[in-house]
Amino acid sequence: MTQTAETPPGLYVRMAPDDAAAVEARLEWARDQDLARRMWAKDHTLWGPEPEEISNRLGWLSIAGDMLAGLGELEAFVEGVGRDGFTDVALLGMGGSSLAPEVLRLSFGTAPGYLQLRVVDSTHPDEVGAVADELPLERTLFVVSSKSGGTLETRSLYAYFRSLVDDGSHFVAITDPGTSLEDLAAKGGFRHTFYGDPAIGGRYSALSAFGVVPAALMGIDVRELLGRAELAARAAQAAEPEDNAALWLGVAIGELARRGRDKLTFVTSEPVSSFGLWAEQLVAESTGKGGTGVVPVAGEPLGAPSSYGDDRVFAHIRNSARPDEELEARMDALAEAGHPVMTVAVRDAADLGGHFFSWEFAVAAAGAVLGINAFDQPNVQEAKDRATETIEAFKRDGSFPETSPD
Repeated sequence: MTQTAETPPGLYVRMAPDDAAAVEARLEWARDQDLARRMWAKDHTLWGPEPEEISNRLGWLSIAGDMLAGLGELEAFVEGVGRDGFTDVALLGMGGSSLAPEVLRLSFGTAPGYLQLRVVDSTHPDEVGAVADELPLERTLFVVSSKSGGTLETRSLYAYFRSLVDDGSHFVAITDPGTSLEDLAAKGGFRHTFYGDPAIGGRYSALSAFGVVPAALMGIDVRELLGRAELAARAAQAAEPEDNAALWLGVAIGELARRGRDKLTFVTSEPVSSFGLWAEQLVAESTGKGGTGVVPVAGEPLGAPSSYGDDRVFAHIRNSARPDEELEARMDALAEAGHPVMTVAVRDAADLGGHFFSWEFAVAAAGAVLGINAFDQPNVQEAKDRATETIEAFKRDGSFPETSPD
């Protein structure tokens, strides 16, 4: 048995009565906590006791408007690149610096007269060598993208491609102010450096320079993309959950995870079928810590309702302009079997702007429900630190240090 929940416009949710009752109780908690207003007020106590660390990671709430205000510089840059004969752009980056551009590439493609984007996020020698062979290096712009400026893989990729193209005008940096990459760009004669917002973590940076600069180079209408993000942001300011789809979605995801339904399974449609690539990192890194969290599942072939246990929640990104009748029937079957199915609509690829924002807001709200800091990344940083220590040990000793599994 299943029932349809009362939800804000743009969100359609079906779930079993016991799950629905638990979510409704948690929504009442969100009202009592004044959750939406406190999120916009950057109240760090929603996520943890570290006021500076959390409050300084909420720049994504207003980044769409900030980017819109400064688009003139980017538009002039893109025009200049075209005049100078560039036809291709290779983005060198990892994780949050590469996932949003890749989703935008797969969703929009390249507009006529703009640059073909190639995301280079592997350090495997064969893959990197194949990219170098395929690109017209004399007409390729290389975007070196790293928030921290010191991402080892990104810096290694830069060193390789700079050895092939020793002309700084072929290189652009995207990084936060004051990083080592900013210094490298200045010393290396880069064509330009675009700056990220230090108050935004990598996985929340899709609507900042890290996503918008590659989008503009592909000829995507970034004013429309950011405009739809602005509309989503305004909608997310509603105090009441029944008027705030992003808040409702996040509270439901968090409460269902508390009840053991912690496998958030993305089912996506064209033109944004790749959306799960980006959402996967956002959900995993934001919620997976402290022995709790939500496990995102993206790109999994959709099975029969009986093949799933009671740990699943399905997030259906539905093309409202061209519905897939077969997929709709399969989602109906999942809902009828008692699996929670939360459906949000897209009209076209430009709706990605709104969905980037809405899902960031939802995941932050889910973190508040779960009682975790949605903005730190202790295990990610630990992995980076250990990688750096290992490389330094190899440089010093000529061999890798011995390790044992913990």
